[in-house]
Amino acid sequence: MLEKLPEFMANNSMLFVAVGVIVGLIIINEWRIRSRGFSSILPTEVVQKINQGAKVLDIRAESIFKQGHIVDSLHMPADKVSQVVAKISDKNQVLVVACETGMRCNRVASVLVKDGYTQVSILRGGIQAWINDKLPLSN
Repeated sequence: MLEKLPEFMANNSMLFVAVGVIVGLIIINEWRIRSRGFSSILPTEVVQKINQGAKVLDIRAESIFKQGHIVDSLHMPADKVSQVVAKISDKNQVLVVACETGMRCNRVASVLVKDGYTQVSILRGGIQAWINDKLPLSN
C-alpha cells in the first residue's frame, strides 16, 4: 500500500499542495494566537475558569451589559480598560475578556497582557456563543 503513495502523490499534486497550504495556515494561525500572550476559549471552558475563581471582564456598552451579562462579571467598557483594570491588583488573576461576538476582545486582551497580566483569555464567539450554548445570563 505505501509503495503506491509516490504514484498517488504524483497523480494528485494539486491536492497535496492544497493540503500543505491548509496545514501551513493552521500552524501559522496557532503560532500567532500563542504569540499574543492570551488564549481564545470556549464558553464551557470559561465556566470552568469561573468556578476556579476567574474574573470575566465584559467590554460591551453599559446599556447592553445591563440587558444581560455573565453572572459576577465586571463591566469594563473597552475605552476605559485602564481605569477598571487598576482595580485588579493581582497580575496573576485569571481574566476572561468578553464582548458581543468575540471580535473586539483581542485589543483589550493585548492591553492587559502589555500591562503585565499573565493569565488572560478571550471568550471565543463572545456573549453570543455563551447564549448559543444556553448558558445563563444575569441582569
